[in-house]
Amino acid sequence: MMQAKQFDVVVIGGGPAGLTAGLYAVRGGATTLLIEREFCGGQMISTGEIENYPGVGKITGADLSMQMTEHAMEAGVEIEYVEIESVDLEGKLVKTADAEYQAKSIIVATGARPRKLGCEGEEKFLNRGVHFCGICDGAVYKGKDIVVVGGGNSAVEEALYLGTIAKSVTIVNATEKFNAEEANVKQLGNLGNLSAIHHNSTIKSINAGADGKLESVTTTAGDIPASAVFVAIGRVPSTELFGDSLELDKWGYIKTDANMQTNIGGIYAAGDVTSKAFRQITTAVADGTVAALGAVHHAKN
Repeated sequence: MMQAKQFDVVVIGGGPAGLTAGLYAVRGGATTLLIEREFCGGQMISTGEIENYPGVGKITGADLSMQMTEHAMEAGVEIEYVEIESVDLEGKLVKTADAEYQAKSIIVATGARPRKLGCEGEEKFLNRGVHFCGICDGAVYKGKDIVVVGGGNSAVEEALYLGTIAKSVTIVNATEKFNAEEANVKQLGNLGNLSAIHHNSTIKSINAGADGKLESVTTTAGDIPASAVFVAIGRVPSTELFGDSLELDKWGYIKTDANMQTNIGGIYAAGDVTSKAFRQITTAVADGTVAALGAVHHAKN
């Protein structure tokens, strides 16, 4: 039988909420493990420029992710990059293929993943024409026609970044106006290759040309030539690991109290996976701080 490794606090997820939680847990005197499936930084790592993180000024998401990760590691947070197979929240036991981790407190900071369109042709072109991260995949479409779907901050930021690469950018937004920050929307006026903005419009299908490559999209406003579609229509909370154990809101986000504790004692949640009105790096960091303070108190009492 596998011997479980003991930790005061186990943090699941390495975005800004998870990294902050790990940092504060260690500083609170708790032995702390952070488990991340791929790379630390979460959604932040794919953000081109961040200009609203207090005291930092302008910085790329990748650089801020690196700085946060290094800070956490220097403080003493142990980080494992591995896929989690199962989590027993009541027993506070986390299992991977090669190890088991027993915790006194667990902080869930698994974030949220991109929401798909669900239209015809989307699955066929995933990662070969349909993408969810401009800074990750945009360079492939330099000098091409690109469609960005969405009307929030993420969509506008994608359009602004892709506008530096593409021949043209067209925005398709399902609502009657943008719900992005006014400062971001105003910057669209400086985008010389912004072809059109279609509000109250949705994608009906993503279409191939004679060569099998993505050639156009069909929207409720008509057909639009495109070599790529970048989707930014929100996120889906990553809670599959936890089954029916945690109380969720109607959109699937984890409910917490003011101390970021869930419906299970000693289990906390932080960041984009939680039920709240605003999801920003600063709110994720705040969540991580509060969750860690609660988790450490629980672990030591």
